[in-house]
Amino acid sequence: GHCHAFLRREARRTYFLRSVKVSKNNTRLFLLDFSNTFYRQAAAHTHLSHNGQYTGGVYGFFKSLTSLVNTFGPGKIIACCDRRPYLRSALYAAYKQGRKRTELDKLKALEENSDLCVSFLESLGVQVAAVDGLEADDLIALFHEWHGHRFSETIAVSNDSDLFQLLSHNFSMYRGQTSKARKAKRPPYRYKLSHFFRAHPLLTMPSQWVEVLARAGTHNAVKGIEGVGPAKAMDEVVYGSKSKFHPLITPHKDLVLANQKLIELPFPDWRDATPVLPLETHSIKSTRQTVQFLARYGIQVQAWHMDALDTILESSGLQ
Repeated sequence: GHCHAFLRREARRTYFLRSVKVSKNNTRLFLLDFSNTFYRQAAAHTHLSHNGQYTGGVYGFFKSLTSLVNTFGPGKIIACCDRRPYLRSALYAAYKQGRKRTELDKLKALEENSDLCVSFLESLGVQVAAVDGLEADDLIALFHEWHGHRFSETIAVSNDSDLFQLLSHNFSMYRGQTSKARKAKRPPYRYKLSHFFRAHPLLTMPSQWVEVLARAGTHNAVKGIEGVGPAKAMDEVVYGSKSKFHPLITPHKDLVLANQKLIELPFPDWRDATPVLPLETHSIKSTRQTVQFLARYGIQVQAWHMDALDTILESSGLQ
């Protein structure tokens, strides 16, 4: 037991030292999972409307973005979007098919608010990125890989656990705050490598999370091995043939390999043909249009919101 714990600590230390890259830039890179952020905010503000039009999605999105900047300070923001049909669906037809269907009227209102959020971001010069067949998680992985070294750290704004595989000394996640944390007035925090290892003490590298999910299955309707949950999967990933769960898992090698391809970020089949997406800049000089845009939907901009909007506009010009 003590020997295994020592070896795990040393493996984590080695991983951390190998992953360290020093940047002279003190600015953060915020990679926003657009859909994840939007739908969480829309769900939290279901009853807001202005002149008969649902506005809860755009209001929540506006509040979350200004709160992000006021909490963590300035940084280059890139909104990463999904674009269907997903490339993963060609390999696995059930991919993301297990999610709840939304009523048509509600779906239309959400789509309208989603478009409004894109317009809101563009009014501030925020880069909105989407690539055919890829998901926000893929773009988060790629932008960090391409441009992360230019910034002091990358913060992924998402609560999607698939992103755990990317955690490193300079990649963390802001997963938002639960209502319980807000009531207790706990300060927002970033989910870091140390939090991951504390929650998953057997693992020595975040990349092992892909192997765990490949065995246990994921929230994207990727089916795992029957009777295998995260705990059993982690034990087998770490101890291999010495794990008591190895006989249960080893007959399903083909399923595990197929699942790994669906879970790995970015999507492996796309990586080799990927043109590097640049960091975009803008020539917008004022937040006046943004304030006017929000006012059309009954959203009042307070002084602390204004400071955040000015910061976003200024940081959007970073390259």
